Amino acid sequence: MEKISLKPSFREILHKGNEPEVFFDILSFPGSTTQEKNLGSLIVLSYLRQKENDLSYLVSLVSSLAKREFYSPRSITEQDPKAAFERTLKKLNEILVEYFEKQDFSLNLGLAAISGDNIFISRLGRFKVALTRDNEYIDILSNVSLFSKEDGAERQFANVISGKLKAGDKIFAYFPIRSIATRERILNPLFVSEKQNDFAKKIDALAENSATFACCGIHININQIKEIPVEFNLPPVSPEPKLAAVEIAPEIGKAIDKKASKKAEQPVYPVRSVYKQPPNPESVETKPVAPIVAHPEILPEPEAGAHSIGPTNVIRAELSVAKRSNFATGLASKIAGLPIFNRTKKLSVVGRTRRSGLKWIVIAVITVVVVSSGWMLLKHRGNSAQTALVKKASDSLQLAKSRLTQNDSRDARSILQGALAAIGNATGQNVAAVKSDITKTLDIIDQVSDKKATQFADLSSQNPGFSLIAASGGNVYAVGQDNKLYSITASSNAVLGQTKSTPKFLQADNSFVSAFDGNGSTAIFDLKKSKLAEFQLKDAVTANCAVFYQNNLYNLSGGTIYKYADAVSGGITRADWGTVDNASGPLSIAADGNIFVLSKDGSITEMYKGKKTSEFTLSVAPTDQNQIFTSKDSSFIYLADAADSRVYVFDKTSGSLKTTYDVSNVGQIKNISVADDGTVWLATANSIWQVKP
Repeated sequence: MEKISLKPSFREILHKGNEPEVFFDILSFPGSTTQEKNLGSLIVLSYLRQKENDLSYLVSLVSSLAKREFYSPRSITEQDPKAAFERTLKKLNEILVEYFEKQDFSLNLGLAAISGDNIFISRLGRFKVALTRDNEYIDILSNVSLFSKEDGAERQFANVISGKLKAGDKIFAYFPIRSIATRERILNPLFVSEKQNDFAKKIDALAENSATFACCGIHININQIKEIPVEFNLPPVSPEPKLAAVEIAPEIGKAIDKKASKKAEQPVYPVRSVYKQPPNPESVETKPVAPIVAHPEILPEPEAGAHSIGPTNVIRAELSVAKRSNFATGLASKIAGLPIFNRTKKLSVVGRTRRSGLKWIVIAVITVVVVSSGWMLLKHRGNSAQTALVKKASDSLQLAKSRLTQNDSRDARSILQGALAAIGNATGQNVAAVKSDITKTLDIIDQVSDKKATQFADLSSQNPGFSLIAASGGNVYAVGQDNKLYSITASSNAVLGQTKSTPKFLQADNSFVSAFDGNGSTAIFDLKKSKLAEFQLKDAVTANCAVFYQNNLYNLSGGTIYKYADAVSGGITRADWGTVDNASGPLSIAADGNIFVLSKDGSITEMYKGKKTSEFTLSVAPTDQNQIFTSKDSSFIYLADAADSRVYVFDKTSGSLKTTYDVSNVGQIKNISVADDGTVWLATANSIWQVKP
């Protein structure tokens, strides 16, 4: 039976103006996977006018952040477009309010989500959405008869416009900048009568005839399609949401209104595209810091008639009674030799005493001056070093932002991580400020989740010294000191056994806990029989990584994957399973029926029966210590980075970054594992932590 549904088609209309310091961007994303397409399409339009600092990267970051939040794992699971849209607005509010507090700029922002015949719209600043239906022009943001504007669950937003779409509807969402606003009387009838491509061509013609013409808009056709329905194993879709919502953050609106109230509203001029290259950080002039010049040392001149004396035999008695001269005493002597201290008139004993006292006062003053000068010089050198460190970090931040405008998030991330490593433990107000800016930018690139690791069990009193962790079905297992295997709950723990060799890899399922040392020694704990068995694999090779899947053990050694069938039942015979064809070299493997291989260049190769079936490259450059995880029923691949305290979540099909867990709050991490349900488990020396999806 045919299924009739609505599907939007997009046409972005972008024309660069010649006004400097203005940037805009458009994101129209229909979803890359079946789950994302079922959730709906997301449209984000950004228009930024900066005044001082280079904030051109912000328009790209807004689009990236909105996309990440709307298609988050939670949204994919719930399949509720209204709730996903509201969470997107809330997240944007949290990020943008900090920018408005610290930076001087204006931002217009328009968001829309189309899911089936539902549309949700929200805006920040000046933004218009026009609709043509049955040859009639409708201003969506003003027509309350067709589209509702109600308070949503999130009171920190203003309003979301929502309503129903029909087949044949046409939508034009745009910023009413002057070059468009002055031509609306011409463009509105064309929008009603012309088809999508013809309407876009008419605007293109306007841009060709005027060098100052600018446009940032998107034309959307709502098409009716017929298709044969396909069944997917998806969570049940929530009932039709009642039309409601809110506009973006009153905090942001207040910030803009406050600035606007200080001066008359300025007209909006043509824009320059976001593709403008920012200035090279290395070419930016910086005002030199004037160094503190220390006074040259005033050394005592040699007495008249003095000669250079070679080495002599020193008589100990003479050495003990001689007065040693130094810089202070020498200078004091010269000052004491001034006429004021050496009158021809004979001095009394009291006079000689006064002269001697003045001499020592001069020595004390000189000593204080020398010490103070040295301290000031050292302080200046310290400040100079800190200034150089801050400048280098700031230059790295600007370079990373320029990479973001080129959609090179991978290089931007590497630059920022290098800058943080260079800062290290340096202190100071300026250092802390630039470090904070780098961290915030890195968090936006990584789409860091607000979920934090929580402590599951604290065993500090027992000092188990955990090194590995694994979990399955809510049960947690870990390897501690002396190769002891623990079963851990929130309130207690038990030692299941002790292995003869030191495990390097640990996995768990509902029946077994499997430990492998990477060199052939395998230990299997049968949870049903409560029995630990150990055996040695035949033709063992040193494994870079190993994974158990459905009783089989897969070892990655060099560029080859070896399989030990029924390894959990004592199978010890090796077979060549497949070869990884990647010149950079593989790092880690994960299994869900297929084998996924992470290589040093950041590529993920999917293999079935030893043959490559697909490949994509992650936006994160891995290190040799990184490990990947997935499971049969998971839609994601997890990249665990214990050194940087981050766990990245990627779509298993496209490789796009969905979110990142920042787990730096747990301290020094010994091991990370991801359970079948997506819970991230972490082991420190004496504690177990978790991050629930």
